[in-house]
Amino acid sequence: MATKLLSAVFPLFGCAHEFSWPRRWGDGEYYQVCLRCGAEFEYDWSTMSRREPRQAEISDSGPSPKPERRANSWRPRARRLAVELPVRFRVHGGRTWFAGVVKNVSKSGLLVESGDAPEAGTDLVMLFEMPREISGQDGAKVIAQSRVVRVTENMIALEMKEYHFLRQ
Repeated sequence: MATKLLSAVFPLFGCAHEFSWPRRWGDGEYYQVCLRCGAEFEYDWSTMSRREPRQAEISDSGPSPKPERRANSWRPRARRLAVELPVRFRVHGGRTWFAGVVKNVSKSGLLVESGDAPEAGTDLVMLFEMPREISGQDGAKVIAQSRVVRVTENMIALEMKEYHFLRQ
């Protein structure tokens, strides 16, 4: 709240945004929320870029919801951002940490290469650096909760459940 007030009073001292994992509005469009000031920005997965800030329309009855769109039965595969990021992970509640490499990031989650692959359905705790294209800044280390959805040889497909930025 104080950051939002300072940003309004002193526009030169704007927020150093830290963005959430892209979320979806009821109509299927994606957006990101700044975890510091709460500002919402449209997000385009096809270009993996943040768009203009979302302007809330406020009326006497409150914000107007975006119109619902008809659902398509066909969905293209989620666009992936190819990366090479070291990651450490452990089974939720476990003590042993394993090493791996995040190979790509998409709106559906992460693909991790590791010789230590847990079973599908396992909840993991992960430590890694969030790509700039998602967090909006370099060196943004996060601790994340994820679930293993698929394991093939030395690759682990993970669904991102939640994450928090680690303060440096």
